[in-house]
Formats: sequence, structure tokens, C-alpha cells
Amino acid sequence: MAKGMGGGMPIGAFMSTAKIMSALSDNPVLGHITTFGGHPVCCAAALANIEVIESIDIKSRVSALEKIARDLLVHPGIKSSVVGDYFWLLISDMSGSPMR
Repeated sequence: MAKGMGGGMPIGAFMSTAKIMSALSDNPVLGHITTFGGHPVCCAAALANIEVIESIDIKSRVSALEKIARDLLVHPGIKSSVVGDYFWLLISDMSGSPMR
């Protein structure tokens, strides 16, 4: 998640349930977030990157690129379908021989 936010700048991120996050609310408040220290330049870069991601229809763009990838992954060595969502695709050669 942080790689997508930082766009190359060093920043850390995680998400969890409200119950788990509440355990991190004191002693000190959010004291667990010191890996990259929340440097203002990195935070500004992450915010700008999130704003760009939100301003474009990234889901539709990735879906279109997934279709292109699936269309290009037609090969006689692929005996089963390509499965997955977006760019998390799995190619399986059910014949047991190496794909070339």
C-alpha cells in the first residue's frame, strides 16, 4: 500500500480494523509509525500521488490493461485459463511441461 502512495518516496502505511487500531492510540499516540518518521516532503508526495490516483479512473484503466494482457497471454503451452483480477494473474500449464 505504501509503495503506491509514495510513488518512489520513502513512506510506510498499513491498515487494520478499528479494534486493532485503537490499541495504537496511546503510549504514545501512534507511536508505532516511526519507520520513516512522517517526513513532510514524503507525506506531501504521498498526498499528491493519492490525489492523482483519485482524480483518474484507475480501476477502468487497469481493467482495460488486464484485458490486453489476457488477450496477449494466448499460447499453446497454456492448457488452462488465465485466472485472477486486474494485474494479479496466474498462468498455469496443466500439461506439467515447462512453458517456453
